[in-house]
Amino acid sequence: MTYFHVNCILFLLLTAIGLASAFNLEDRLPIIKRGPSGSLFGISVTQHHVSENANNIDDVVMLVGAPTADAQSFHDEDSYKPGALFKCNVSPSPNDCQVVPIDDSGNTLQQNNSNQWLGVVVKRQKAGGKIAVCAPRYTRRGGTIARGIIWEAELGRCYLLESNLQASPIRSEWIPCNGKLDPDGSYSHEWYGYCQAGMSVDFANNEDEDIVFGMPGPFHWTGAINSHEMNQNTFFPIDLWSKEDSTEESIPQNSYLGFSLATGHLSGSFINFVAGAPRANDTGIVVIFEKETQGVQKSLLERETLRGEKLASAFGYDVKIIDVNGDSRDDLLVGAPQYYDKEKKRGGAVYIYINKGLDLIGPTPTKILYGEIDSFFGNSITSLGDINMDGANDIAIGAPGHDEGKGAVYIFHGNSEPNEGVYTEPVQVLLAKNLTDSGKINFNMTSFGYSVNGGLDMDLNGYPDLMVGSLSDTAVLYRSRPIVNVQGSLSASVKKIAINPEGNANTISYTSPTTGKEYKLVTFNVTVCMKYTSTPISFDESVSMAYNIKLDVTRSNTGLRPRVTFAPLDYQQGSMMGSIILYPQSQKRLVCADMPVYLANDIQDKLSPIDMTMEFDVPVTDVPVETADSGLVSFNTIPILNTEIPNTASAMVNISKECGPDEICSSNLQMEAQYVVLQKDDLWHNLGNKGPGGDPLLLIGLEKEIGLRIGITNENAEDAHQAKLKITLPPFLQYIGLAKTNASAATVSCTTDILNKSLVICSLGNPFRTNSMLEMIVRLENDDRLYYVNEFTVLTQIFTSSTQPELDKVTAHRVLVKVQAQINIEGYPSVDQVEFGGNVVGESAVKQPEDAGLYIGHTYEIINSGSSDVPDVYVNISWPQLIHNGKWLFYLINTEISGPGKNNETVCYVPEQETNPLNLKLNPLALSSPSRKKRDVDVSEGSPETSSVGTKKTVSTSEILKCSGLAKCVHFTCSLGTLETLQKVFIKLNAVVWNSTFLEEYYGVAEIRVFSEATVAVDRGNILYAQSSVLSYQVSTSILSEQVIPPEQEVGLLVIAVATLAGVILLVIIVLVMWRFGFFERRRFNQDLPTHKAKRSQNVKTDKAVSQRILQHQTSWQVYSD
Repeated sequence: MTYFHVNCILFLLLTAIGLASAFNLEDRLPIIKRGPSGSLFGISVTQHHVSENANNIDDVVMLVGAPTADAQSFHDEDSYKPGALFKCNVSPSPNDCQVVPIDDSGNTLQQNNSNQWLGVVVKRQKAGGKIAVCAPRYTRRGGTIARGIIWEAELGRCYLLESNLQASPIRSEWIPCNGKLDPDGSYSHEWYGYCQAGMSVDFANNEDEDIVFGMPGPFHWTGAINSHEMNQNTFFPIDLWSKEDSTEESIPQNSYLGFSLATGHLSGSFINFVAGAPRANDTGIVVIFEKETQGVQKSLLERETLRGEKLASAFGYDVKIIDVNGDSRDDLLVGAPQYYDKEKKRGGAVYIYINKGLDLIGPTPTKILYGEIDSFFGNSITSLGDINMDGANDIAIGAPGHDEGKGAVYIFHGNSEPNEGVYTEPVQVLLAKNLTDSGKINFNMTSFGYSVNGGLDMDLNGYPDLMVGSLSDTAVLYRSRPIVNVQGSLSASVKKIAINPEGNANTISYTSPTTGKEYKLVTFNVTVCMKYTSTPISFDESVSMAYNIKLDVTRSNTGLRPRVTFAPLDYQQGSMMGSIILYPQSQKRLVCADMPVYLANDIQDKLSPIDMTMEFDVPVTDVPVETADSGLVSFNTIPILNTEIPNTASAMVNISKECGPDEICSSNLQMEAQYVVLQKDDLWHNLGNKGPGGDPLLLIGLEKEIGLRIGITNENAEDAHQAKLKITLPPFLQYIGLAKTNASAATVSCTTDILNKSLVICSLGNPFRTNSMLEMIVRLENDDRLYYVNEFTVLTQIFTSSTQPELDKVTAHRVLVKVQAQINIEGYPSVDQVEFGGNVVGESAVKQPEDAGLYIGHTYEIINSGSSDVPDVYVNISWPQLIHNGKWLFYLINTEISGPGKNNETVCYVPEQETNPLNLKLNPLALSSPSRKKRDVDVSEGSPETSSVGTKKTVSTSEILKCSGLAKCVHFTCSLGTLETLQKVFIKLNAVVWNSTFLEEYYGVAEIRVFSEATVAVDRGNILYAQSSVLSYQVSTSILSEQVIPPEQEVGLLVIAVATLAGVILLVIIVLVMWRFGFFERRRFNQDLPTHKAKRSQNVKTDKAVSQRILQHQTSWQVYSD
């Protein structure tokens, strides 16, 4: 068998240990007992020693109750399923259980044994003590032969057996409620008619040797308990709720008090009886009684009540008094198997109340253990005794609903901590499923763990064992393996070793079996030593131990190759597994084993010690098969390691470092770093610019590469072993190599981390010698993300395995970033001048751009003249779309962009609903037609002709329309993306001159000059513009009128004065001439009228009419003359 195969086998043994050594109950060799089908064999189980100090396997029996077993030969044939108690030998045979004869009476007019549930409860007093077995449904009758059965009362009864399972001579049958009649002399459920005594029973460990019975039926199922002193035969019924004048009942009806019982010393000066009432208050309660003695007077007092917390949790279904923390005070455990918490996924609970020597043990539990949903965890509880021999009793808790009703039993170790009681996590879980899977049984077990009982050594190996009952007519006994306390050590033959094979006392010659080549190897030995002790000391066997040694553990755990190996030249053999046989503990001798270890010939880490560890445990072996013929297997051949004692050992060997007698190297590594750039002259230059705070300033655009010049020294100190430099880069920088390296006694190499390319690790030499110096330039390559940052930081950190305080400090190297940019913008119109004229056209009549006026275009040219690309370039455009009153000015139709930037990112965000609501389409042919030319205007030709738009006459002049003035502009942005070096982008804006607006608003104005504007912007804060950059430009177009009104001439004041005087003189002369010719003499009116005396009478009517007209004329003249 090869070395590899041996180690593989040992590895399998060691890895299997973790599965089997969780606890010392051996589940691979269970003793399984079967009872009659349908008898509920296993509903109760009890371990029993016939004698107090049993030393023979024949004095050990397993007692199992079967409450629905059919009538046996010792019962009358008319008894139907009266139940039975079975005793089973501790043997591999599953069918050797026998019925214990208890009662041979049959059904009569005075009693009914049928369905009495004999065996539903089986309880032992102590090792070699009495046994109680009860039939809580036993029925008493009354009647005559003539009249037949008149009444029946389900009183219940218990049988007391001696340790040899014979009837007790004191009193074999106990019927506590017999004779407890109602006031009217009968039995009824209001009193003791449904007593069901024996639903629980317990023996008290006191001078009176009390036996206590639980009776859940009295007083409308309120329940009761009573106690008998077996040495005095005294009867103490507890009927605290039977008084008719009671105004308050501490325990309500239907509580089932007495369903479970336990006895011990919890509080007070006397013995305590603890009774569970799992249906009280719909949650369950536990009542603690004290048997008080005053002289000859004895009584039971209700001392304390503990209450459940969850509805229908059945708090008090089982109660046990066990010292779980080893302080010699009894503690209380209460099962609540129907506890349910949906959110936390809990099902079943066990409440632990630690006895701290106070007057009361409650009301708050010290700890609560929880099971899984539907597991009925807490259905049964038992003391295992000190199964791991640590001084505290351990417990077993049944969970018969676990695994969909198959069942399980949880094992918990006692905990000596006062506020703990037991450890929270189970050390072992016994599963019914394992019995089926291992082939131990050939049927599906149900409700495994319905009953549990422990505390006695059933195979007489010095360790207590565990019995488990079920509802599958099956009981199982699990035996404990012996526990060994192993002390192991690991040592090396040297404390310090030199790695140079020349002149080394630890050097050997080794010839390769494959190549025949001889090697000089440095070696030393590691030694493994072990011995064991055990409790009890009766275990005195040889013990096989397996171990696993690992070399150079610290390096191996970090993925580094170990510096030592168990196999010459094979540096992957950093561990070894083996086994040794320990002497019996009575010999008190160490067992040791030596193994050679070989050093690698290329050790780099000379400073850290070579650490070695060893793990050891009992190897797992197949257990022999137990049969009825072979008998029981001795567990002395398969002990288990005590997990409370460490099963590890370690050793350490230092490497000689030539650092003085103390072997401690003290280094003095110092580092300086500064940024440099490789320029066009292929030389590395320091950054010449500084930022506002004195930080270096990196101007992007002129450099070929970026670098970090690093200088490291180790002056006036000892060697720096495993000296390394860690450089952490920002994500947009990548390490590409080293340049210009100057070093003395040092070899430098840098690599990037496989998983993190931003992490550069540089090895500076091993060692970096005293008074050595190193200068290097770390070359860095950047991507486009560098153009978007205002600064970045590179982190550096020096490491060495030598001693140097504060060396682990991280140094941050910050640099400001500016992108050098030279951007120019200029523009020009498609035509300098256009004319307007003709007739006004309404907006509704415009169907194509030519209907509105002439085409114009403004073009802007943007160029990057700098040495670096400029990202996120924008152009903000202001376009004269309207005049002040909202009429169209330059109606924008579309924009055209040519010469796109990097990644074709150019686009203009034009608000088309504002600029082109008429959805006019550009006509390329109309763009190429000639525009109207400017004509000469001679202002001396005369007044302009009257326009068809009206008679508006304005003085001929010029106007300017800008966005900052009378024009109403629309503003939008064009994104150019990244503008590469020497890249040009053209933006052309095509529009039409709205002719009607100029005819209506600017008729007669000689020239209207209209401007657009464009401004370059960069959406980055790290841009540094050159002084020659032009970032804003305006383009204009002149609009000329076809009809011009010459401007009015100004007249001087002197001319006005002379003309006025001349006018006055002329008026005077005219007046004098008119006066000379009598123009101002007046003639009377009637002097001009003719005289007609002869015809006066005939013309009277006519004269009146004439006079009327004259009167009217006179009146009218007088009005306008006023």
